[in-house]
Amino acid sequence: MIDPASVFAWGVASGDPAPDGAVLWTRVPSSPTAPIAVHWQVATDAAMRDVVAGGRTSAGAASDWTVKVRLRDEALRPFTTYWYRFSALGATSRVGRFKTLPDPASPLRRLRLGYLSCQDYTSGRFNALRDLADADVDYVIHLGDYIYETVRDPRFQGIGPPGRRLQLPGGREQAETLDDYRWLYRTYRRDPDLQRLHERHAVIAVWDDHEFANDGYGVHDTDTSDEAANADPRRRSAASRAWSEYLPADVSFDPDADPLDQIKIYRRFVFGDLAELVLTDERLYRDGPPCGLDRAQRYATVGCAAQFDRHRTMLGREQRRWLIDHLTTSTRRWKLWANETMVMPFKLPGWLARQLHPHAGDVPMMTDVHVSLDQWDGFHAERSVVADALADVEGVVVLTGDLHSFIAGTLCADDGRAVATCLMVGSATSANLAEMIARRTLPSLPLPLTRLVASANPHLDYVNSSAHGFNVLDIDRDRLRCEMMVVSGVRAPVHFNWRLHTVEVRAPAR
Repeated sequence: MIDPASVFAWGVASGDPAPDGAVLWTRVPSSPTAPIAVHWQVATDAAMRDVVAGGRTSAGAASDWTVKVRLRDEALRPFTTYWYRFSALGATSRVGRFKTLPDPASPLRRLRLGYLSCQDYTSGRFNALRDLADADVDYVIHLGDYIYETVRDPRFQGIGPPGRRLQLPGGREQAETLDDYRWLYRTYRRDPDLQRLHERHAVIAVWDDHEFANDGYGVHDTDTSDEAANADPRRRSAASRAWSEYLPADVSFDPDADPLDQIKIYRRFVFGDLAELVLTDERLYRDGPPCGLDRAQRYATVGCAAQFDRHRTMLGREQRRWLIDHLTTSTRRWKLWANETMVMPFKLPGWLARQLHPHAGDVPMMTDVHVSLDQWDGFHAERSVVADALADVEGVVVLTGDLHSFIAGTLCADDGRAVATCLMVGSATSANLAEMIARRTLPSLPLPLTRLVASANPHLDYVNSSAHGFNVLDIDRDRLRCEMMVVSGVRAPVHFNWRLHTVEVRAPAR
């Protein structure tokens, strides 16, 4: 008898829900000969007795033996929970579940969304993912850094339990080939907590930088200070291809196109008449760092004039127009922007920046400096264009990850008008500021981080960079409530969670 766990060792997943379906995903072991037949079923019950849809597909080497079923079937009803499973090689997978989207024209009373980011395998166990899997949410949004392309970067890796240490098959410290990126996804996807999250909720995902390279932009990484030397179209293509194979996203990959045109991940989802979600890609179309590629020019820096260059872009002209058009014309009560990097200005006192960044020795002690110009602070002019366009749009809320911190605040236009509430989620495992300070044996902070950054960032209402977890949005017609949920630790599997902070946004008056 074939062990199902050996055939479906990477679990099952669903994503990109629609009113009449979703994308269903799995992987089977590689075969030295021919493609493998894979059957799938969808049912109205967890016991899979009332099957309403099914079919057959195949897995082959071209997609690294992954399967993506783009299910659309009139037998599936809007805003309804369904269960699904796969069978192949005489074995049957565990049962997963997903919820279809509401009818876009129908009234919706309530919506619950979980979201997370930054799940470095080497930094700890995925306890936050297990807890989010068990949470009462309709869908999960992943804001990126699903994998980390490095396995032994001394700047931020190596603080997790010994069982989480990785070594790429070729012995390199970072992924550079398609085989490298695929190996990382296969490794991450064997984690039981990540599998549980995918089994229990449809995941709507975008990438950030570590699915390719730290602070990556276009086909460039930032490992060297020579822009000509760090351009690597083949590596960019490999990273995009592996993401498209392993994420249950309704996104196609064209291997014959230019690397910047091979894939398009920005897209939108509509939740009845209550909410609209737009997800942007802030890596593929962006310009490079404004002040230079050296770390001292990107982090803990006073900045430079190029930050304000009106020709610089993070989104690219086409995507920026798409984003503004959808947010300004949406008739939904809430407009949610899934945005990968910190959109609000974010500075730190110079003396604190010196503690966090060893290269910041020349930063004036009493001068406020930008935390990172990889964020929207490096694209001030484009941020102003977006903020001005949204200034009169009601109900805009920005969801963000990347910075490994729980943050709440307000994005303002240059003239001071409040544009949107911004809600950042802390990392699932990746090192936060408190861990970076402790690891470098630096002195403890004299005051809570919120108070330390308040003078430099009056638009921030809450900052916590000492915990790991996820956020849950509870949305109705009157208010949006964000609960910042944290876990007690990421080193041991036994843990508990609690609500760290709650932010409530009232719906615009109508």
